[in-house]
Amino acid sequence: MQLPDEVRKLVCFVHASGGGKEWLGTGFFVFEPLSVPNERGEEQSAIYIVTAKHCVKQYAKDKNGAPEPPIEKIEIRLNTVAGGSEKIDTTLSDWKHHPTADVSVYAFAPDRSIYDYLYYPARSWAGPIYGGDAGSRPHVPDVGPGTEIFLTGLLVYHPGKTRMMPIIRVGNIAAFPEEPIKLVTGTDHVVLIESRSLGGLSGSPVFVHFPPWRYDEATWTPVKLMPPAVPGNAGPNYLLGVVHGIWPTSGQDPDGIASAEPGLNAGITIVTPIHRALDLIDGPDLKPQREALKKHLEEAVMPTMTSEAAATTSTVSEFDRFEDLTGKLVQVSKPEK
Repeated sequence: MQLPDEVRKLVCFVHASGGGKEWLGTGFFVFEPLSVPNERGEEQSAIYIVTAKHCVKQYAKDKNGAPEPPIEKIEIRLNTVAGGSEKIDTTLSDWKHHPTADVSVYAFAPDRSIYDYLYYPARSWAGPIYGGDAGSRPHVPDVGPGTEIFLTGLLVYHPGKTRMMPIIRVGNIAAFPEEPIKLVTGTDHVVLIESRSLGGLSGSPVFVHFPPWRYDEATWTPVKLMPPAVPGNAGPNYLLGVVHGIWPTSGQDPDGIASAEPGLNAGITIVTPIHRALDLIDGPDLKPQREALKKHLEEAVMPTMTSEAAATTSTVSEFDRFEDLTGKLVQVSKPEK
């Protein structure tokens, strides 16, 4: 599997701390088009960071049963255009957490003239749709056990000193469980993939990777698979979900390997379907924010009114509020190539 190095620019490292404890993980950038060009005719988009909820939200007790301290600070680490990396403080209250799934979203668009990152179309995704009448039907055809996947994220043993150094792991879909699975963060439908995962990869994006062709089952001749999700940009890769963590060995183990200290990685990684992140992006907090932002941008490109009445249609505080929101959430769309 040959992958462009640009996929590693989709991620940032997430560092939460509080009460003398630290949590490390990975986040990644997605975008939602606003369908409003700027003054140069370039498409603008709202940008979001997606990560695993357990990376940015504490739980009542840790794995040893001790009370977890409250998270007091959440930073993201990004490489800079100048060649180093920087940490950026985030606002705790602006993180939106899914009520049942292990996924959180933060609306934020770092300045791309300073920070070296890319973002992926939020709706260019594949995988099962759980809930409603959809059952576990794949969003994109021909996705199932055996389909190739890859993920990119933090290697805690070597995150990089001057610049962050995301790694890439590859594997395949192992199963779309028909029943919800009980996790530390709650019970939810998930995807199981065959891919070695370690601490720090929680929150990493998982992509389905399609080769340029597959064999036709009837004739066993090579056939073209499907067009790219975004012509010229997204290529034959689709978002599958967000890494939750590993499936550890358990007591139901005829070979007795579960008694190893520490517990061995069973080789199966648990993935939260990406449409759980879309639940938040389209939810009651972020969608109205995006619609208000789009309205503000549309008004900004309309011909300017010259009457005295027009000059008093908005107060300074309202203008500043939207200008601040625009600077934090909007970027010109230049998705991963």
